Amino acid sequence: RQVLAQRASFPRDKPILIYCNQGTLSAQAGFALRVAGFDNVRILQGGLAEWKAKGGLGAAAGAAAPKQ
Repeated sequence: RQVLAQRASFPRDKPILIYCNQGTLSAQAGFALRVAGFDNVRILQGGLAEWKAKGGLGAAAGAAAPKQ
């Protein structure tokens, strides 16, 4: 409900990343925004807990590093 109440302040020309701790609430918020016409919504699947368990920024840096 809070996300929909604030949707007028969200950009439509830039990506919107939604996340929560476990991923459940962010999935609901992302669905609501998509139904409201936002096609620029991305959801962090599994939430911050899964992202941290997979290595967080360290894993992201390793994946982005060029292979030699």
